[in-house]
Amino acid sequence: MIPKPHRQHSWAMGQKDLGISYSLDGTRNGGNVLKHNRVSSSSLVVGNGERLLLVGGADIEASTTELIVQEQTNNATTIFSASLGPDAPHIHSHCLASIGPTVAISVGGMNANSNSNAFNPYSYILRWDQMAVSPWTLGPYLQESRMFHVCGVVRESTPSHSERKVVAVAGGITPSGAQTRGVELLLVESENDIASYATLDWQEGPMLPKAILQAASATTADQSRLFVAGGMVEADLDKQETSSIMTLTCSSGMQCQWTRVHEMLELHARGLAFILPAMPMSSRESAYKTCSQLTGTRACI
Repeated sequence: MIPKPHRQHSWAMGQKDLGISYSLDGTRNGGNVLKHNRVSSSSLVVGNGERLLLVGGADIEASTTELIVQEQTNNATTIFSASLGPDAPHIHSHCLASIGPTVAISVGGMNANSNSNAFNPYSYILRWDQMAVSPWTLGPYLQESRMFHVCGVVRESTPSHSERKVVAVAGGITPSGAQTRGVELLLVESENDIASYATLDWQEGPMLPKAILQAASATTADQSRLFVAGGMVEADLDKQETSSIMTLTCSSGMQCQWTRVHEMLELHARGLAFILPAMPMSSRESAYKTCSQLTGTRACI
């Protein structure tokens, strides 16, 4: 089990010799060697915070999943171990989002095998609690293939539709090579009915204020809103980093809207985002200081 909220961990992963986690108090935990090189893979915390799931990557050997779990705690050092899971769709530059406790979705990206490196229009439904068998099911096709996009799941706010969830895919680069403001939405009414996903269709959603790629995203624990922060936007026929933060909320009938958050990132940022539980101000200040020291910037909020 990954440590409880009083000692939060973030993950630095990608190359084969990485796999190091840091606590927000500055403690470096035991590093572990990943089984395969993983660049442009996606990850998801599953099992009530007990495991980190990695899916795909650009390396030719990365058509797999890996599960990272806590093995033991020795004094102040937390040791993690990596194990290979079942084969995965061989994709990279995709996005991965949790729909429910045991169900996740992988969307878009690029095919990454020896015969093709084309845009992937598919979505895949993952039952991570069935990793020992065949956890992947083909889901609906995107209307527009994309890579370097973000995705997340937002619950409709109307109480009468409290079980209805909206999967949102936003931004990225399309096969034409252009950045897109486009957003697609998928309405999920029964998250555990895996067979039903094949009958669903992606629909156009509210466009982003600007075309964006490589942004960071995170969904709140209650799935009430999706945060999208930083990334790259088009500017004068070029691309530049942005410090903007936006949220997506949805009401009954899949009526979704973007809202710009007044607080801006202190620096332009591309990378990861995650939601931390509420903590005392002294702990927040310590976490902020540690984040700044680890990243070498002030790109922490």
